Amino acid sequence: MIVMEVGKTNQDEIADPETGEITNKSVIPQWMMDEFELLKRQRFISGTSYEERVKKSLELGGNSRDFEVSLLLSDNQEAYASEANYLFQKKFKNITRTEKAIAAKFRKFKGNSKNHYPTDDHSIAQKRLRFGTVIHTVTGLNAKDALDDGYQLKIEFTKCVKKCPGLAGYAVLEAEVISYRNMVKNQEYESKNIDELDDPEKEKNYIKLINTRELGQHLGESLLNGEDGQICIHLHVLLVAKNESIFKKFQSILQETNLWNSGSRRIQIKTFREKFDDKNKPVTLSLKDMARYMSKGGTIIHDKNPALKYKLYAPNDKLTTYDEFLNAQSLYDEDGLIDEYHESKIRTKKFTTDFLSLSPLEINVLHEVNEGMMNFDESRTGHIIKLGHW
Repeated sequence: MIVMEVGKTNQDEIADPETGEITNKSVIPQWMMDEFELLKRQRFISGTSYEERVKKSLELGGNSRDFEVSLLLSDNQEAYASEANYLFQKKFKNITRTEKAIAAKFRKFKGNSKNHYPTDDHSIAQKRLRFGTVIHTVTGLNAKDALDDGYQLKIEFTKCVKKCPGLAGYAVLEAEVISYRNMVKNQEYESKNIDELDDPEKEKNYIKLINTRELGQHLGESLLNGEDGQICIHLHVLLVAKNESIFKKFQSILQETNLWNSGSRRIQIKTFREKFDDKNKPVTLSLKDMARYMSKGGTIIHDKNPALKYKLYAPNDKLTTYDEFLNAQSLYDEDGLIDEYHESKIRTKKFTTDFLSLSPLEINVLHEVNEGMMNFDESRTGHIIKLGHW
């Protein structure tokens, strides 16, 4: 941990770390400040646990006291996911009971010659449930700006749901650290190494890049292409309606706000999958997965734990700059010494710099945005928007 105020006296005076002279304010040499900034932007070594990444990042950001409650930790994400899943399962159970009661009355009067009112789980979900996403803004790596955008999204989305009678929603605000620079490099890399795709597939693969370019115009080229990433503010929502037509009406309401029309597919309202990886997927399992996905705090879930990385599918060292490569760090396997070239010893690399890892600076800002959004209310559920009966 870097301690910036060194040599404190009982009177809270500060001693110069080089001369020992007592002053009334902190005297920090420039070399120490430069080293501190370097530490905050230095990518982690691959194999570093996510807990250690969070812990070090919060220390460097002056937020060590928040470590145990950070939404970047798996246990805290699971707590929110468990509560959401409980409400989702309860809601679906109530919906199923209602739909089956209606179907029984329908069959009583219409007969059973044709099943015009199916009541299997997927038919009910098709009629009553949707999973939605709204991409709101892209801002620089600044917690205050991101929180302003998050609060605006909460207010505007709430207004839209209230304009649509018969609709309920459970939404979660999310901040994600993205990297425009790396997305551009990834597109260039893939265009040289992967066969050309049809235009619709290109748009699907690069939707995040398209939207970042559109929504990040105000940041300027230096920030977009700089070493630090950006923050994308968005939300995910489970929508419940009395019938399918309400979902189309709600999508129209969202589009009519003119907040989310630029870019590509910033408003998405999707039906539930019946299969995943060629296997049947029950609605109840989809709801559980949604609850976990919505509670991930801007991280990637990998092997049930958060992975604090950019969401890019690329080889680790293909998107790095020359300077980053020169400054890369490695841990060596001392037991794996190789004898080559007249018995000289060559150390084999055990772990190297994870170039797609979020930096400590990015992780700390992501934590601060999560904390701020949770604290939109006093119960630390301010990032959750519950509209209707939950």
